[in-house]
Amino acid sequence: SKIVYQFRPIARGDIVVFSGDGTWDPQPPPPSNWLTGLWDDAVNLVGIAGPDTDYVKRVIGIPGDHVICCNKNGQITVNGVPLSESHYVYPGDEPSEMQFNITVPAGRLWVMGDNRADSDDSRYRTTDPGGGTIPESAVVGRAFLVIWPLSRISDVPIPGTFQQAGLT
Repeated sequence: SKIVYQFRPIARGDIVVFSGDGTWDPQPPPPSNWLTGLWDDAVNLVGIAGPDTDYVKRVIGIPGDHVICCNKNGQITVNGVPLSESHYVYPGDEPSEMQFNITVPAGRLWVMGDNRADSDDSRYRTTDPGGGTIPESAVVGRAFLVIWPLSRISDVPIPGTFQQAGLT
């Protein structure tokens, strides 16, 4: 959904789609010829194809949040509140195989993939500008449905762990 954030702010637990163009991705080389450049511009303009720089990740921390991995029980904490992630983290994956301790800057988000063992996310970008966070302005929408394969069609709700009173 590209319009949801016109009506509400980005929330912890949302699965966001964001552009890595100019932030997480290196700038692509210019097209090799004018015809290729014209074709790329045309398909991008009508939305048939994009620049292949979009990422889909879960928001773990919003501006001002203190996100740490991990507490003595191996859980990620947000503002001192442990997250129970077993309902959405890929089966068998640990919350994180690496330590981090960050306060999310204003206008930025800490994001992590649900398949933690195979996800290029904030944990691996801590030496980038922003300390691994992404700019809120890079978010282009919220993923709210799984539509493929057809046997897995379902909605993508915000897990209850992000509704804990101590997080706000």
